[in-house]
Amino acid sequence: MPGPQMPTAPRGAMQSHGVVTAGRERRVHPRYPVDWTARAEWRGGIAVEGRVGNVSHGGALLVGVPPQAAGSIGTLRIEGIALPVPCRVVAVGADSSLHIAFELEGMGLEAFLARLDQRIAQGR
Repeated sequence: MPGPQMPTAPRGAMQSHGVVTAGRERRVHPRYPVDWTARAEWRGGIAVEGRVGNVSHGGALLVGVPPQAAGSIGTLRIEGIALPVPCRVVAVGADSSLHIAFELEGMGLEAFLARLDQRIAQGR
């Protein structure tokens, strides 16, 4: 017996963090298109500057940076947010964009998300 059906996202709806399969939206967090400066510092001392193309409570899309292997761990500093956030590369796009997952829990996550929400509200 098939499980419950996920609602299909309407055309033009906000993207969210997660996966779209066969036209069905399975993302958990809304994704917001932005154009923010960011600096990623990877383990091993590699630091790069790029742009955040979109962001959600679960992660971000980092563009304009050299490729980094999926699974790489580091810290992301986003323009306008005082708190750096530990992160992990979950995927590398064909255009070398990096799909980043935030790696915070508890009060650190709550503090970061509060600042992220303020930054989103200030304008994308």
